[in-house]
Amino acid sequence: MKITAFVIGATGWTGCEVIRLLTFHPCVKEIYPISREANIDLESLHPNLIGIAKKTYTLEEIQHVEPDVIFLCLPSGESHAMALAFSYSNAKIIDLGADFRFTDPAHFEEIYGIPHEAKELQEKFTYGYIEEYRELIKKSHYIANPGCYVNAALCGLIPLIKENIINTDTIFISAVNGTSGAGNHYKKELLHYNSVWQHAGLFPQWPSPY
Repeated sequence: MKITAFVIGATGWTGCEVIRLLTFHPCVKEIYPISREANIDLESLHPNLIGIAKKTYTLEEIQHVEPDVIFLCLPSGESHAMALAFSYSNAKIIDLGADFRFTDPAHFEEIYGIPHEAKELQEKFTYGYIEEYRELIKKSHYIANPGCYVNAALCGLIPLIKENIINTDTIFISAVNGTSGAGNHYKKELLHYNSVWQHAGLFPQWPSPY
């Protein structure tokens, strides 16, 4: 069975990467890049998608389409309303932002300084750390994708903790963000696929999968 995927927030860095991964996935039939503005050529925004031949849709344009999975690639706080809107559908919802990462909605509000607008959905989300929760993720209808810092920390720490090699009271994590963590607003020069390939005069040429 091949699936249909919505990628909401397709013009951002996370949406771009999700589309890149889905494009050649053998189980994906259709990808709908979704943005507030329709008909945006993704290649014009993301040079690493050259050859993908995809443009954005608005949600209004594709109301007739029933997705199997929805990827929310939105700024912090914006996935709440979108998850609620699609909670009545049969689609799996995967949030790649921070909106559903905290078990207690109050922790989200404390860290991000904005209200949690979907508290009734929070308990339904599975924390998407696949190395530890693979079986739960397979069965879950809602998945909250962990952030990069957490992934890096857990991958190194969990095996040591399980083997009682380290004392959890003495753990200290010092992390440094890379270029992709800067987002894509007003800082295009920091995105590594722009800066490296543009200066080198090289862009990947992808064959169209369709």
